[in-house]
Amino acid sequence: MLVISLQTRPSGCRSFFSLCANKFHRKVLQLQEQLADVAFTLDFPMPPGLPLPEAHLRLDLTCKNARWAIANRRRRDLPLMAGVQGWNESSYVSCVRNYKGLGFDGFAIGGLIPRRHDTKLVLAIVEAVKQEIGYKHLHVFGLGHPTVLTDLYKAGADSVDSSSYVKYAADGKLWSDPDFHALDPSVTDRLNLALANLALATQRTLPLATAEAIFATLRGEKSRF
Repeated sequence: MLVISLQTRPSGCRSFFSLCANKFHRKVLQLQEQLADVAFTLDFPMPPGLPLPEAHLRLDLTCKNARWAIANRRRRDLPLMAGVQGWNESSYVSCVRNYKGLGFDGFAIGGLIPRRHDTKLVLAIVEAVKQEIGYKHLHVFGLGHPTVLTDLYKAGADSVDSSSYVKYAADGKLWSDPDFHALDPSVTDRLNLALANLALATQRTLPLATAEAIFATLRGEKSRF
């Protein structure tokens, strides 16, 4: 699945939003509609400690951008997910309420990575947003580690994404076994570890065709490739 997310650095929000309303932003939306399987609207993250006036500005820009995208979409068969941002539970709820009745196919919560150590807050945000959107799809950006996956799903997330399963595999590590560490893993070993980590993250079984190679990697056998 190809996902093209309209995201950028939060600096220079005012000047960038003026660009979003012109030809540049239209071209980016057109690119999504040409190539993507799922599209996400541009959001502006609000890291912890951001001054409140700046946070309110970014929240306003996030909501305005989503409204622009839904009003200018051309492909009705392309799921368009509205970016949801904030700095606390109530601001995330305020953001998603701005999208009520606009026809988004789903919603995607961003800005949780710098808040990931406050599990109570993260789960409260996910639960609160889910209550607002009902049956609509809810995606959570950046939090795909197994230690938090189950709780995210229980809180209402329908999907998550993360690159940590690949990073673990590149280092020769296995999510399901903290003591496992492959020394000098080959490219194929890293691929096998990534598949094993991904299976755990998605709570799916491994394809039978790959099982033998993956188990060989876990036993410490040298790859034949």
